[in-house]
Order: sequence, then structure tokens, then C-alpha cells
Amino acid sequence: MGTVKKGLQQIIDWVREVDTQKPIGLNVILTDGDLLVGSRLNRTLWHLERDHTYRCPICKKSHVHHDTHKHYRAFEIASEPITQEREWKEVPENSVFSIDNQYRFHSEKLHTS
Repeated sequence: MGTVKKGLQQIIDWVREVDTQKPIGLNVILTDGDLLVGSRLNRTLWHLERDHTYRCPICKKSHVHHDTHKHYRAFEIASEPITQEREWKEVPENSVFSIDNQYRFHSEKLHTS
């Protein structure tokens, strides 16, 4: 997460050099398959941890193909809640975040001024 935070700080600094009044909006999500890192900066971003497959209310099917003999876990990220589930949480504004392979969410504040 530190490398992403450092890179984002550099982008923020470059934008400030060009125009100190211009608002910056930047959501980034990167993964290597084991770790997911991202940012939320002046845009909406939500996350949801799920321990069960979700049946689509439109087609009444699950859009996930899962081995029912294994424990299911998933972490969804979207610019806005995309289901009616109440468990959606906002990613903190002006932050970098990570989700590790144990599905733990961590965030740190970005310094944007």
C-alpha cells in the first residue's frame, strides 16, 4: 500500500503544480491476485464483504460459479452500491486502502493539501 500511496501523492503534487485550484478526482484499484490496493479521492467508492453467494433479484440466479463444498468469501467494490444489501460501506474519502488475502480492509489517509 505504501508504494501506491507514494505514487498517488506524486500525481497529486503534479496536478497542484499545473493548477492549484483544479479539483482532483481519482479512484484507482490494482491487484496482483493476492492483494488488492486502491484509492478514493473526491469520487464515490463503496465496498461490501460477502460470505455467501448472492441471488440476483432480476434473474433469480447467482452470477458466481462456486464450489458449494468450499467456504465462500468475496469482496466487492463499486462506485455506488449495486445491490439492495445494507452491508455496503463507503471507502473513506481521501484514502488509500488494501484488502489482503484474509479479506481484511485497511485504509490510510492521503494528504491532499
